[in-house]
Formats: sequence, C-alpha cells, structure tokens
Amino acid sequence: RHFLPGEQGTPARRRKVPKQALLPPFVKTPMVEDADYQAPVVNRLGVKLKAEDIAAKVWEAAAREVPVHNPVGGVFKMIKLFDKLLPSASTRLTMTFLSRE
Repeated sequence: RHFLPGEQGTPARRRKVPKQALLPPFVKTPMVEDADYQAPVVNRLGVKLKAEDIAAKVWEAAAREVPVHNPVGGVFKMIKLFDKLLPSASTRLTMTFLSRE
C-alpha cells in the first residue's frame, strides 16, 4: 500500500492523489543527439520534441485533469490511437516495420 507522508493508515488512492504518465517517443537531449548508435525507429520517427515541450506538457497535466496516459507529439498520438483501434498484432507489425534495419 502507498501512504502519504505523515498519514500512516490512509492509502494514497483514497486521498485521490493524481497519477499521470507522459509518453513522449524521443526527446532532443544531448544524450540522444550524441549517441553513437541510433535505433532505426528513432531515425524514422525523428526527434522533434525538446525538453521544453515536455516541461510544458507536465505543467499542463498538473494544472488540469487529463487522462492517465498522455502521448506527446503528433506522430506518437497517432500511433497510440491506432494501438487502441486496431488489433495488437497490427501494432506489433507496425513497430516491427518502423524498427527494421
């Protein structure tokens, strides 16, 4: 069980502690830019998001009610939408296609 600090015995979920997950595909950081190897999917989808874009989404998610899982970026939002609409086998096939050498 998860408890809030100083509140032994009161689970956090009963206190309605918000839980959110931002799902950016790839973020333009020195670690990504300077990597010796980039996976083919990184090159195909591109690295268009900056750390500032993610910070803005974090602020937005903290300021209002948003769904638990929040894809960031247009292409990744589209992939997540297809993931919901299509059978999981087609999602795996798409990711296999994007990841090919």
